[in-house]
Amino acid sequence: MFLGINVDVANFVDGPSGPEGTTFSLYIYQNPLAIFVELPSEGFDDLSYSEILCGVLEGSLSQVGLLVKCDMVRDVLKGDEVNEIRVYVRGRVKDDVGEGFKEE
Repeated sequence: MFLGINVDVANFVDGPSGPEGTTFSLYIYQNPLAIFVELPSEGFDDLSYSEILCGVLEGSLSQVGLLVKCDMVRDVLKGDEVNEIRVYVRGRVKDDVGEGFKEE
């Protein structure tokens, strides 16, 4: 929403059948981070320029109490037709409130 792009959600798998629980894919067809970017042709095969989106997702979802792991599966900059981010939901953040803030 903040980048001004639309994302499709697909490959939703609920429950323990995924590697870490609930999993789904986010398909980004117009990535604004890849508009004026070219990756070097040699020696940088493991460089993932759009991987920052995975960090943004992990950080923002942790702020609302979800533990997630994100991986960039496909990238337009590496010749794929779409950017795909795979999201693994591992659970919720444990609510650990200090003794001074607990209700009696």
